[in-house]
Amino acid sequence: MALTRGNSAILHHEQHGKDLHLFEAAGKGFVEYVGEMTCVGHERRRGPDLDGHLREILMFKLLPKQGNTPSVVGSEQSAPVSGQLESSSGVAP
Repeated sequence: MALTRGNSAILHHEQHGKDLHLFEAAGKGFVEYVGEMTCVGHERRRGPDLDGHLREILMFKLLPKQGNTPSVVGSEQSAPVSGQLESSSGVAP
């Protein structure tokens, strides 16, 4: 199965000269900016979709861009994020 559209854009963002910025859900209608990331790979897994049905998903391995320390914002204080971050994207079976 080939990666297309947004999934391909995430995986190949550096090759296309594009920045990759990570946001996380922060309640209905709100997101929090985490920081600029680099995608260093992906893997396919089985996992639930929004309705709880199992399907194939992609897990992207994201690391903070070199020289960038991402932080979780939206609270009274920002807290540094450490380690690697993973982002999942559903892929139709």
